[in-house]
Amino acid sequence: MKWLNYWGKTDVPKDENGKEIENVDIPFHRLAYHCLDVTACAIRLIERSDRLFGVLHRHVGISREQMTNLVAWSAMLHDLGKLSPSFQRQSHGVSKVADILGVGPLLHEYDVRHDNLGFVLWNDILRNDPEFSCFRRENVKTLIQCATGHHGKPPANAPQGHGPVNPEQYFGGEDIAAAKEMIDWATQKFQPEFPHRDGLQRASWWIAGIITLADWLGSGKDYFTFEAEKVDLDEYLLQSLAKADRIIDDTGIIAPTEKRGFDKLFQFQPTPVQQAVIDLTAERDEPFFLIVEESTGGGKTEAALAAAKGSNLFFGLPTQATANGLWSRIKGLGGQQSLAHAKSWLVSESMDRASAWLNNSNRLALLSDISLGTIDQAMIGVMFARYGMLRLAGLAGKTLIIDEVHAYDPYMKRIIETLVTMQARSGGSVILLSATMPLKHRSDYAKAWSNGIEKPIPPAPPAFSKTSFPLITFVDQQGNHEEIDGLESHYKSGRRVVIQRSSNRSCIVDRIVKESGAGRCAVWIRNTVGEAIEACDELKAQGVDVMLFHSRFVAGHRREIEDTVLQTFGKESTPEQRRRKVLVATQVVEQSLDLDFDFMVTDLCPVDLLIQRAGRLHRHPRGDRGEPILMLYAPEDNANPGPGWINDWSLGTGYVYENHAALWNTLRIIGDGFTLPQDARRLVEGVFGDNVSCPPKLRKQANSNEGKTLLQALAANNATINPSSWYSFQQGDTQTWNDETAPTRLGDPVREWVICESGRPITGNVFTSTISLRLVRVKDAPKASIKVSSFQQAMNLINGYAECSNMNGPIDVTYDKQRGLMY
Repeated sequence: MKWLNYWGKTDVPKDENGKEIENVDIPFHRLAYHCLDVTACAIRLIERSDRLFGVLHRHVGISREQMTNLVAWSAMLHDLGKLSPSFQRQSHGVSKVADILGVGPLLHEYDVRHDNLGFVLWNDILRNDPEFSCFRRENVKTLIQCATGHHGKPPANAPQGHGPVNPEQYFGGEDIAAAKEMIDWATQKFQPEFPHRDGLQRASWWIAGIITLADWLGSGKDYFTFEAEKVDLDEYLLQSLAKADRIIDDTGIIAPTEKRGFDKLFQFQPTPVQQAVIDLTAERDEPFFLIVEESTGGGKTEAALAAAKGSNLFFGLPTQATANGLWSRIKGLGGQQSLAHAKSWLVSESMDRASAWLNNSNRLALLSDISLGTIDQAMIGVMFARYGMLRLAGLAGKTLIIDEVHAYDPYMKRIIETLVTMQARSGGSVILLSATMPLKHRSDYAKAWSNGIEKPIPPAPPAFSKTSFPLITFVDQQGNHEEIDGLESHYKSGRRVVIQRSSNRSCIVDRIVKESGAGRCAVWIRNTVGEAIEACDELKAQGVDVMLFHSRFVAGHRREIEDTVLQTFGKESTPEQRRRKVLVATQVVEQSLDLDFDFMVTDLCPVDLLIQRAGRLHRHPRGDRGEPILMLYAPEDNANPGPGWINDWSLGTGYVYENHAALWNTLRIIGDGFTLPQDARRLVEGVFGDNVSCPPKLRKQANSNEGKTLLQALAANNATINPSSWYSFQQGDTQTWNDETAPTRLGDPVREWVICESGRPITGNVFTSTISLRLVRVKDAPKASIKVSSFQQAMNLINGYAECSNMNGPIDVTYDKQRGLMY
């Protein structure tokens, strides 16, 4: 058989400079055997994983045996493009292997990847061959797209940077004959039955993800050793199936899970809100959509984990710090657990709760039984990003929990809506948690869920009527919905927060000095890093025991500070640890971190975030601390503010919170305090609901902000896949991001720097010396001669100082461990 005479994997020896070493034997693995290795892994994934079979069956509707054969046939052809002499002879070293195997001469340079070549070979030549006239050709095209698109993105006839590909320039007659043999063998072996095209196209994102996963597994050289000799194909497949079982067991990607109720997960009695969630979900095995709205500290996390039955879930949070905080709390749930965010390796034990294979990348981490991380890691799955389909396979059929769902801007919200739709299509559940969700957002997310429910016609989005707080919203996979209100909150009779105001910074500093001197611990939450550093310096000058926490520390230092903050102000902190301590921080402390302060100052911010910040005030019982007092640093009240109302007070606040009308309405509605949870809905709707007031002189800015909101939603639409489409990226003309560049959040472009002191990483380690800075702030800097990743640059400081530049010219940059990086 001609198709046995091609290599699929090689291991060309190279020297320390990456140059191929001459005159040595080159190990190789025949293409046929590599394809069988991948096929064996695909077979076992479908046979052994109810979750992965379930998402395909949901759309295609055929039996498990039929599905296994269909995916096996597709996986067998995933490397069809490697039959091209362009691939076989892409370098001098591998040409030696091609000579040994008798591959034909080089026809064209290897300037088109083998995944695209395989798709073009089928699409432009083989599918028109009379021999394959019995195939449902459009169905086969979909499967070939899924199979050949296993390198992170769908294949294309005209890849980016290249015109339309003519397969006859890349494949000779012998190569085409070998491809036909390969397809014939796979067809005879697996006898695939091609179902209706529509179902295949709906399932295509997950078929591609499963075949990609099988390729990653089947390329593991520790399990699938190279075979250079010709062996019996049927016997080889049996051996590969046994190896596939071993690697699946060792990696833990199909680890057994245990469904547990609230009483087995937690050693305390559920709150009324938690009990209502238990009553709704405990006996349900079908997918559902759930929103839990309850005050900060009200046990929403535990309610969500119980609804997910303690396994088979991804928990998405707004920041790395909040993900790290939850990571420390879930260890007792057991099972394979992975932490997924850009700096997860900084967290103690982040590599100890799942196999090394699952923890090798954030893409794979989502395959763990329990994974948690920044919501960005799930969002990438529905964006035009490489290996998004692998992330979708990791999420398929699981419970997707999104915390602090109110915290996301219109751009992120739109991407998350697409994620909710795809999660519904995968047969998974969605749980959204919030203390301050506007009613319109509730309807928008429910509509996204309804759009994903698989019916001939998706059901109409639910029409909600309840506005009380706390509130539980539930929608099943038929579109039926319930709203449960009248629930007693965590705070029972309510918690009154007293608001005191000042527009004088000196008065704020004096008040913090006074509170600290009385033995209380306090926090001042500032809206920008520069203002936080400034406030910290002022308090230190007054002799206050103050620490600083913001985003502009290198990774290692930030992690140390985060740990110290949690120890000093967290739930388990002692009176001795807390006494007289003051924290100055930015927004890094306002979401999900379990912190508790005796006294709080906060810069003016929109009311939903103000409520979040207030949730860190008297959060836990600690005896009599008097009434919770939140001091608001804000401009003076003005019934008819001018257009420069907020910027004249703080350019930083005006830049961070562009909706200045929302800031004005926040000041108007909070008065001298509020009671939670009773006032939560009134406050949020009074600022973000329909028909809120806007002073005439702020109308222009408000209109501009509304325009930006629409543009953000449009940008999100352009960045995300169409849930109704199949696995295709518009013939390759769509930009494809990687994990580091995927724009999950809007903002100025950033660059990751490795901060060095006198040529050495400032922490002694490249990985912990990293920091991301906006290019508008730092574009160029003195270089350090160290090895960094392709997306990084090294900035060299001398005695903590470097002269850098940005778009406007030279700037001074300093860094120290206490204050972070300053411009």
